[in-house]
Amino acid sequence: ELSSSIFTQLDCHHQRPQVWGLLVAHLSGRSASEPLPHQERALRLGVCVALLRGLSSAPAPADADAWRAIERALSRRDEAVAAAGQLEELGVREAIAAWTRSGLLGHSPFSPEQLGELLFELPSLPPRAVGELITRPEPEYVQTMRAYVDRFDFSSLGITDALRMLFSSTHVPGEAQKVDRLMQAFASSYFKAAPGPFASEDAVYVTAFSVMMLNTDLHNAAIRHKMTLEQFVRNNRKINDGADLPQEL
Repeated sequence: ELSSSIFTQLDCHHQRPQVWGLLVAHLSGRSASEPLPHQERALRLGVCVALLRGLSSAPAPADADAWRAIERALSRRDEAVAAAGQLEELGVREAIAAWTRSGLLGHSPFSPEQLGELLFELPSLPPRAVGELITRPEPEYVQTMRAYVDRFDFSSLGITDALRMLFSSTHVPGEAQKVDRLMQAFASSYFKAAPGPFASEDAVYVTAFSVMMLNTDLHNAAIRHKMTLEQFVRNNRKINDGADLPQEL
């Protein structure tokens, strides 16, 4: 039962780790750098057999329908993994056309909301390719960006951790207009999810930009005189709709 639960809940989902597959690969010795002793190999294979028996005995209820559902989930996972590589290989328009043909994106013309959700769900998308796509100026891509950013759960995060989460999946080109569009979408999503001490989206927007500038100041070797805490606080006075943000923030 445990074997089948791991397989159906993790390995069959395109955004979750393939725990069952990795476990079997490890036990079978495929991932070993050196040949395994005979006794250890026999023990590992015995565990593999037990896992396979557990998998073959499930799902018992409505077996035909359940197995068909698993096959569909596995097929969708394979499609998603293949699609993740298409964005960088084919470019934006060709990748979207391929995703539409495969059924991942629905019918043409695509819905910006659907595309944003798909970009969030696809595994291992290159962050730079995502950033290039969602920061395009066309209205449909602006909507796509907002749908994509809205999928992040910022509800329990401070603004620094929320920015870190966003930029771990999305690398934005250094063009000011593209960064600005992304920060507007971030401010809207973050203010809806975790307003905290912020009085408005504008306050989140200004603070997010200020944090980015501080990060650049910290990590840019060309900047010799780093900003102090006192300077940072002074630069951000009255940005919360005319009031100061809490000192601890």
